[in-house]
Amino acid sequence: MADNVTTPVADGKVLAFKDLAGILFAWNLIADAAGQDAMGLATASPAANTLLGRLKAIADLLTSQNGYVDGLEALQTTANQSLAAIVGYVDGLETLQGAGNATLATIAAAVAASTPAGEAYIGRIGGDVLTAPGGTPAVATTAYAAGNVVGSLLTFTGAARAAAGSGLIQAASVLSKSVQTAALDLLIFSANPSASTFTDKATVAINAADLDKLVGVIHLTDWSALGTASIAQAIGGGLPFKLAAGTSLYGVLVARAAMTLASTSDLTPSLRIIPG
Repeated sequence: MADNVTTPVADGKVLAFKDLAGILFAWNLIADAAGQDAMGLATASPAANTLLGRLKAIADLLTSQNGYVDGLEALQTTANQSLAAIVGYVDGLETLQGAGNATLATIAAAVAASTPAGEAYIGRIGGDVLTAPGGTPAVATTAYAAGNVVGSLLTFTGAARAAAGSGLIQAASVLSKSVQTAALDLLIFSANPSASTFTDKATVAINAADLDKLVGVIHLTDWSALGTASIAQAIGGGLPFKLAAGTSLYGVLVARAAMTLASTSDLTPSLRIIPG
């Protein structure tokens, strides 16, 4: 039968109606250029490529993705979830995006390959200061003369964020449990001056093999009394350094005038460092 008719419609033609509760409704068909049903039937599984079929496919995809999002939300509110569980949900989202997309493992490998060897320090906003304690050296309670080593070799741990790192010593201090006023020098080394011997109350002497490790000297002359204690500090020195290895600086305290300490654990040196 021909697709088109000319009005008035001849007798004997069949018209499509739907009887709903005794009322006849005209049955309309939306067809594409090839004469195929473009709307589709309102069933649980409409024909593919019809309007209802495409809507069903979109709804199914959203429902599937929502399941992964719900899983991530659940993990966010549950303590101590494993990384494997989170990765499972992320991998599921990647799969939904298409087989051509890289998996999370591939992305991680690419990031690792593009990050240069050494320190990976990303995301810090604003200033950063490291505190490098020098420990509490064993000292004598008898008088020190000018030029004497006070204590022994100091190790300032955590002076750099990464091995063989660099920085700028912005401040140095020595806290004393007793009131002191005599000037001190703090010799700073970028590596252990192992060829030299620093003995408490002996005259300071640096072996020639260690001279290239000497970064500089910080003069601690500004003492402030704190009741029965005191602190010497040097602020704004701006002494740059580059470590040969590890994350520690080394130091030696040298008396520049006669001084007597109150106990064998009287002094606590420390550095404040702006990391490089």
